[in-house]
Amino acid sequence: MSIIPPWLYKIIHNLYFLAILSVVIFFVIAYSYSPIHLSDGFDTLLGIASFLFGFYVVSAISTAKSQHESVMSHLKDTEGMLVTIHGLINVFDDKSKKLVLQKIDNYLIQTIDYKLEIDYDKSSPSAIELLNTLQSLKPKNEQQKTAQSDSIRCV
Repeated sequence: MSIIPPWLYKIIHNLYFLAILSVVIFFVIAYSYSPIHLSDGFDTLLGIASFLFGFYVVSAISTAKSQHESVMSHLKDTEGMLVTIHGLINVFDDKSKKLVLQKIDNYLIQTIDYKLEIDYDKSSPSAIELLNTLQSLKPKNEQQKTAQSDSIRCV
């Protein structure tokens, strides 16, 4: 469970909101030291504000890019796992294949229903159901035993 409430998480991680907020704060500070009060300090404060804003934007973009790459890597791993399981269960009878495919569908629906960065743990029950279904398959020959053990290893 996340320490930060979801509504606050959305505000904090909204790049546009933080960019506008930081520009407003920096310009309020710069305006409070306007040429009427301190003409030398205005240029300095405006330069500092611009530098800090630029630094913030670069770090926010870098963080967002690394998080995106992490999510994409996880999705590719999951996709590979599900495709492998789908291919391995072809050696079983139609009833078993249909049951495993239903559990894969349930898992995909669960993962779509929740946000990856906050609620990923809520899709765990469907992954456990998929694993239990794979373990409950009754292999009748060596090929099915191998397919079952490889499928279980994928999960």
